[in-house]
Amino acid sequence: MGDVERLGGRIVLLDKGKVALDDDLDNLREGISIAFLPLAAGRQQALAAMSGCLRVREAAGELHAIFRGEPNAVAARLSQMNGGLPVRCGQAPLEELFVEMVGGRQ
Repeated sequence: MGDVERLGGRIVLLDKGKVALDDDLDNLREGISIAFLPLAAGRQQALAAMSGCLRVREAAGELHAIFRGEPNAVAARLSQMNGGLPVRCGQAPLEELFVEMVGGRQ
């Protein structure tokens, strides 16, 4: 992914022949967050229905959710869903973003 970051100005991510993500590299670096939440009944569907959610998947015993938005703003929105408890949220490096967007599908 380092070569992509050095050379690319725009990233288009295809998943099974469909565009999953299409944006400027800088926007992806700064405007996409990954949040980690505990598993709970109905939570995956609720996250997927939220504005700005790009993908939710179960991994390593928790939910990984990709959102458009700055990590602190995303974490604040999600803490309400988590009963007011803090939510781990950070910027998604390009390689991790790729894995989260297309990884884990059956």
